[in-house]
Amino acid sequence: MSIPGLPSLQVSVPKGVPTAKAPPKGIVAEKGDSRPAGFTAGGNSREAVIRFPKETGQKPVYVSVTDVLTPAQVKQRQEEEKRRQQAWDAAHPEEGLKRDYDKAKAELDAEDKNIATLNSRIASTEKALPGARAAVQEADKKVKEAEANKDDFVTYNPPHEYGSGWQDQVRYLDKDIQNQNAKLKAAQASLNAMN
Repeated sequence: MSIPGLPSLQVSVPKGVPTAKAPPKGIVAEKGDSRPAGFTAGGNSREAVIRFPKETGQKPVYVSVTDVLTPAQVKQRQEEEKRRQQAWDAAHPEEGLKRDYDKAKAELDAEDKNIATLNSRIASTEKALPGARAAVQEADKKVKEAEANKDDFVTYNPPHEYGSGWQDQVRYLDKDIQNQNAKLKAAQASLNAMN
C-alpha cells in the first residue's frame, strides 16, 4: 500500500486471528470532557481505508499514520491554532462570546459547588466544636483526678504502714495518670484538627 508522501506500508491480516480486546500497552484512553478538535487537528496525520479483495472475506480497514511532532513543531502548531481561533472569533464574535460565557459559567458553577461543600464542612465543624471542647475539659478533669488520687495515696499511706502492696498501688496509679493523659492528648488532637 502506498500513501502519497509516505514510504510504502505492508499490511497483512491473517484469517482466524482474534482482534485485541484492549488497546496496546502505553495507549491511554482519553478521559474528561470532550472539546472541539480545533483548526489544526489532523494536520500531521495521513489516513486511508484499505479495501481487500472480496474473496478474502476481510472487511475494509481504516489506517491513520501520525507524525510525531518535535517540541518546536508543537509550539508552532499551538501558535497557529491560537491565530486561527482569534481570526474566527473576530469574524464570529457572538460564538466567541458564547464560548467565553460557557467557560465562565462552568467555572462559576464549579466554585459554587466548592463553596457549598466548604460551607457544609464549616457547619458540621461548628456543630462538633462544643462537644470536642467539652471532651477536652472532661479529659483534663480526669487527669487532675488521677494525679490527686496518687497524691492522696502517697500522703496518707506511707510505705512502712501500707505494707508490701504499696509499690504495686503506686504503679497502678501512675498507669492511670498515663492513660488519662493519653485520652487528654487524643481529645486535644481532635479539637485541634477542627480548627
